[in-house]
Amino acid sequence: MYREFVGRGDELAYIESLLENPAQGSTVVAVVGDPGTGKTRLLAEVARLAESRGWQVTTGLFEIGPAVRDAPIRQPAQEARVLMLGDDAHRYEDLAVELLQRAARAESTPTLVALAYRPRQLPSRVAATLASTAGRAAVHRIELSRLSEEEAAHLLGRHVPAHAVSGIYQAGGGNPLYLSILAGQYEGPSHEATADQFGSGNDGLAVLRAELESLPAVVQQVGHGAAVLGISFDVADVAPTAQLPEQTVADGLEVLRRHDVIRDGVRPGVMTFRHPTMWQAVYEGSGTWWRRQAHERAAAVLSMRDEPAETLARHIEAFARGHDAAAARQLTRAALATRWSSPITAARWFAAALRLVPTTPQTRVRRSWLLLEQARTLVAAGHIDASRAAVASSLELTSREGWRIRRQALAVAVRIDQLRGRFDEAAALLHRELGAPIRDTSTEVTLRLELAAVELMRGDFEAAASAAARAAGVADSARPPQAAAAASLVALTMCVSGDPAGALTKADQIGRLVDAASDSELMPHLRSLLWLGWSDVILGRYELALRRQSRAVEIARASGQVDVLAQLLVGQGNALRWLGRLQLARNHFEGAYAIASRIGSEPLICISLAMLCHVHTWLGDSEIAYTYGERALAATPPGGGWLGALVPVILALARLEAGDPAGCEEQVVMAAGGAALPRTDAGSRAHWYEMLTRAAVALGDREGAAGWAKRAAAAAADTPLPHTAAFAHLAAAQVALDGGQRRLAQDQAVSAAELFERTGNVLDAGRARTVAGLAAVAGRHPQVGAELLERALRDLDACGATGWRRRSERYLAEAGYESKKRVPRPRGPLQALSSREREVAELVAEGRSNKEIAAALFLSVKTVERHMARIFTKVEVTSRAALAAMIARDDLDPV
Repeated sequence: MYREFVGRGDELAYIESLLENPAQGSTVVAVVGDPGTGKTRLLAEVARLAESRGWQVTTGLFEIGPAVRDAPIRQPAQEARVLMLGDDAHRYEDLAVELLQRAARAESTPTLVALAYRPRQLPSRVAATLASTAGRAAVHRIELSRLSEEEAAHLLGRHVPAHAVSGIYQAGGGNPLYLSILAGQYEGPSHEATADQFGSGNDGLAVLRAELESLPAVVQQVGHGAAVLGISFDVADVAPTAQLPEQTVADGLEVLRRHDVIRDGVRPGVMTFRHPTMWQAVYEGSGTWWRRQAHERAAAVLSMRDEPAETLARHIEAFARGHDAAAARQLTRAALATRWSSPITAARWFAAALRLVPTTPQTRVRRSWLLLEQARTLVAAGHIDASRAAVASSLELTSREGWRIRRQALAVAVRIDQLRGRFDEAAALLHRELGAPIRDTSTEVTLRLELAAVELMRGDFEAAASAAARAAGVADSARPPQAAAAASLVALTMCVSGDPAGALTKADQIGRLVDAASDSELMPHLRSLLWLGWSDVILGRYELALRRQSRAVEIARASGQVDVLAQLLVGQGNALRWLGRLQLARNHFEGAYAIASRIGSEPLICISLAMLCHVHTWLGDSEIAYTYGERALAATPPGGGWLGALVPVILALARLEAGDPAGCEEQVVMAAGGAALPRTDAGSRAHWYEMLTRAAVALGDREGAAGWAKRAAAAAADTPLPHTAAFAHLAAAQVALDGGQRRLAQDQAVSAAELFERTGNVLDAGRARTVAGLAAVAGRHPQVGAELLERALRDLDACGATGWRRRSERYLAEAGYESKKRVPRPRGPLQALSSREREVAELVAEGRSNKEIAAALFLSVKTVERHMARIFTKVEVTSRAALAAMIARDDLDPV
């Protein structure tokens, strides 16, 4: 367990003030907190402080924790200041009362009594004595609450990777003891941390186990029986599981409740262990053989109630041995029922079923199928290496009779290859399989969809479109979910190959189905939402993309589908970036990178780093952006493909913003395959041509700039959408301004800004208005120019686009005007907020709930609640509506 003292500085400082300015007579400090919150540790620190200030320290009258026992102890001199420490007062009723009574009798000698206890377990007699003492001595109550997430990160930072802190914090509830247990057991899982995924065996668990072992043996057996049933359990099931009389169990449960081992549940007749780590300590404290038999008894009880397979599965998994066909069927049913809602649990149950199926020629097909399903769930949970091993074993067992299983296993193998960045290998495998007749329509659709996805990542957009169209054609007679997946992928391939009209039709068609479906219906088909979201982004429908991607992210989080979660976070962050919500976009890209790193997916690492490069370019952090871009370039999968063109182009933008237009132009042309940019998707070319126009203008190459602007106009004509036209107008405006055609430049730039705003793209609208303002000022319309620059400055400032905001501010000053609004904001009471509190406040102003804010900022709901409490205190408001109004006034009012 960790010895560092973290998160109790305010409490310690308060007690220190009492030590430095002691009152005559007695002072009582009641240190109150749940188990594991650090009461004993705080007393130890108080003892050390007191000793260093000349106080005589005694441990009082009863047993205390080892941290306090180790502190120096002396008998108090007659005139000395005395500190008396009492730990676990809830356990020692008579002695605690006597200590308080002695403290109340002290008259002249400064005496400070520090008494620690658990409030749920404090005997009424001790509480009454404490209350009566308040009439004769000063009584101070200090409640130890949970640590904040920042404090937990400090506590755990040296022991677990940064990306794992949030999950461990949420699982541990901010309790230092629980955090130390979970962190000590952390082994780098590839999915979101939860309290039931950690191993066993550290000092913290021993501390918890000792709580049960201090109770009578029969009470311990009741606890063991309850733990076999689960973290929450029906009281009526404990007696048959523990093999004890009902009255004995009722009495034992009451003892456990009084000792805060268990607590009342959400409904009558249900109880729950106070924390999953407490449950784990009690569960593992029973003997292995007894526990196995108890699981068998529990399964028998639950079977009589016709409970669902997934309720029985954890018990069957624990006791079933040998070749048990019935148990294997139950485990398989449970795994199939949970494979999308909890893939990691389903994978474990598939593995348990495999152990119960003998390895014989007669069971080859069944074992092959179980391995296939295990591989599917493992890949969904982000366990790439384990899924590779499972699918390889499945393929080894397939025979001529198992051709359908074999091809489904190949589809899973291809999915794994995609996550690993082995796109050429995956394409070769798929082309070979699809070259032979396929008797099963569903299998053919699956393989063709995987081929379309692979060709898309290889950068062969025509091949991707062809594969997706063929999948859609076959899927018309297959299952509706496959038809929806095919339509989503068709829309995306149309976007990247230059058919926006067709893409819009397909995206609207599938969008209506998606929006009408329930979360449970969408859970197995999140890749469809991923493809649809990317289509919406390329089509310039950023708000729509954000709404759908946000929903998909919530579903992926809830179901533990880590393989698609990282991709969805990138998509969600990209929509946020286009909408100018740069800080939130950065948070999403960082989250995607953390997941990609955990599961070891090079393509996901690459795209996450590239998007971090992009967003930091807009934030004005050129050095950071360039570092991310170089790392993304190094992580680009072999063969390049789409990422091989996209990543260098994003890095080129960082070069341009950092003042290297020559390096920008050279890198784009080389990476994209020449001046026609054939390796980039059609929907993005107008954007990249506008960037090249800017680079050429910066280099003084007017002819080159005009050529790039002409190409931007042609690209916009090929993909007629508001945002592509806007980039073409902006490119033309920059050429016109450079050539002295100021009125034309102003008109083109204003048109670009208006088109950008139609899509919600505030960032590029701000850039366009900056160009328009410069043209107006140069054309001797300084007032018009100042208004345009002021509007650009306000929009860019609101987004946090520091680099372009500074440019607009400089251009405004050069025009002889001073901005009406000083930057950076905020002003007034909002100035007291930290950057994180400001992010939370702005999301409140957008109407987000605490849960939505927590998901957006990768915090726990409890952390958001603490931020909200601090915000309300700092800005002196009492409601979310008042805070939103204050944010709105700050956004609108000039200084």
